[in-house]
Amino acid sequence: MNLPRVAVEWGSVPDWIAAIGTSFAFVAALYVIFRDHQAQRRRQNEEDARQARLVLSWVDAFETAEVVATEHGLKPRHRFEVVIHNASSEPIIDCLAEVWIDTDEISKDIATSRVQRHKHIIPPGNYREAVQLAPDWATRAVASIAFTDGNGRRWLRNANNELSRGG
Repeated sequence: MNLPRVAVEWGSVPDWIAAIGTSFAFVAALYVIFRDHQAQRRRQNEEDARQARLVLSWVDAFETAEVVATEHGLKPRHRFEVVIHNASSEPIIDCLAEVWIDTDEISKDIATSRVQRHKHIIPPGNYREAVQLAPDWATRAVASIAFTDGNGRRWLRNANNELSRGG
């Protein structure tokens, strides 16, 4: 059985150059669209975090006149205050601060208390609240904070001061 021979026309060199050029232009256009989309998303994430970057929390420790007997002798008792600093011009809502003793300061086998404080609205400025922590002779405590910004986005700033979405 003889099959008819089909002649294939491969085109001229200029046709090939035009086809390759068109393919490169298409790939380049996709790259530009992808890059612009990434830049737009980065700008949007920066704008989303504008207020959240201005919210911080820390713990202030104050020595009191009282002393506490420990296995290492008498130590001054400390009073702790959690501080939530809202440097933005808008309030934050549904704020949950968690405070605990820095375990680098004390033996890991001593149980430390974790205290949570919830505040529905924190206006711009500083908010302070006393917290009772054990052991009360410790001098350094740390805090993390979860809150909702003015646009309804939930944020978490951990004890290392790193900001992340969620929480």
